[in-house]
Amino acid sequence: MFKHRFNAVWSLNANARYLESDGEYQHAWWAFDNFGSGRYNPDGTINRTFYRAENTLKTWGFDAYGTAEYRFGGFDMRTIVGASYTRGHYDSDTGYGAQVGPIDPFNPVYAGYPTIAVTDTPGTSITETGAYVQQRATYDDRLFVDFGLRYGKIESGPSNGSFGASSIAASDSEWTGNAAVMYRFGNGVAPYVSYAESFRQDAIGSDVNGKAFEPTRGEQYELGIKYQPVGSNTLFTAAVFDLTKSNMTVADPNNPGFQVQTGAASAKGLELELFHRFGDLTVDAAYTYLDSEDAEGDYIAQVPKNAASLWLNYAPEAGALQGWSFGGGVRYNGEAWGGTGTYLTPSYTLYDAAVSYSQDNWLVSLNVQNLTDERYVTTCQGGACYFGDGRNIALTLTSKF
Repeated sequence: MFKHRFNAVWSLNANARYLESDGEYQHAWWAFDNFGSGRYNPDGTINRTFYRAENTLKTWGFDAYGTAEYRFGGFDMRTIVGASYTRGHYDSDTGYGAQVGPIDPFNPVYAGYPTIAVTDTPGTSITETGAYVQQRATYDDRLFVDFGLRYGKIESGPSNGSFGASSIAASDSEWTGNAAVMYRFGNGVAPYVSYAESFRQDAIGSDVNGKAFEPTRGEQYELGIKYQPVGSNTLFTAAVFDLTKSNMTVADPNNPGFQVQTGAASAKGLELELFHRFGDLTVDAAYTYLDSEDAEGDYIAQVPKNAASLWLNYAPEAGALQGWSFGGGVRYNGEAWGGTGTYLTPSYTLYDAAVSYSQDNWLVSLNVQNLTDERYVTTCQGGACYFGDGRNIALTLTSKF
């Protein structure tokens, strides 16, 4: 990360990041057979499927932008002009193994696992370049106007393991924009409206004719209001939104095993949030309602219609406990479908807690998620259900300089 201010008007920010990751996945799961008998063999045993994957991921990204802050025609202006470049390579080599003896799932006697030959397949490289401009205009610290424009180009293709693609299978480009307006009244009420577009490579592969999949396109509309009573430590926000993503892949009805890029997913909903400070105690509550639909016309998998959270934090600003912070909260995740309208995951409620102490430029924090070690299911889909994380305890030490 690099920052530099040239003068009262101009400043420059530049960020670069490199990531390299390797993952080996070895798994045995309940085979997808014997559906007529509840997936059991006549003797009560089950068959298993063995799977292995060797994955490699490399990414390199760079983003640089200049910012100009100035006055123009009674407006406080902030202009951002920048460019970005990202290049990534992903390779997943997989293999399946033969069944090694059925087992009783309730009293298993393991018979070992087979030798799995992993098939080496070409990886995929994606290169994205972009240039953008973003403008904010503020009048009298009440009217806020934002708008921006971005040009992006995405190239993808098979790769021999390096960052560069050995051949370009697809090359796409698009202009995307965003705009927002907010006005803050003297009584603390601030309504706003916003619009944004997206352009990104979500689908890798090609259809039955070998045509590479195009990037997805997205649109978001949002209408909201913020309210902070004058002289208070209370902030209330409410928003309704409508999101749509097109160019989603769905099963090809005429060619089993292939996909076509004709689907669209959507999510409409409502978000409410309340923040209030009682001296050293703060309260943060939130609620979200979502009505979603995936590209197949079903509910988006693992996305609940209702979700809510509440967090209390006590951080004394004076006295013997100054520097300490004590927090606790609850998270509610409503029931959610598994993507086909068949498997419904029950709702669950989790409790979290946190304690921290800061002095000078040091901070030590103890965070506990799922404090009561609740046993719950996060999702049911594809003929299986998956448990969520148990109690998770993290101790971190941070220094700023």
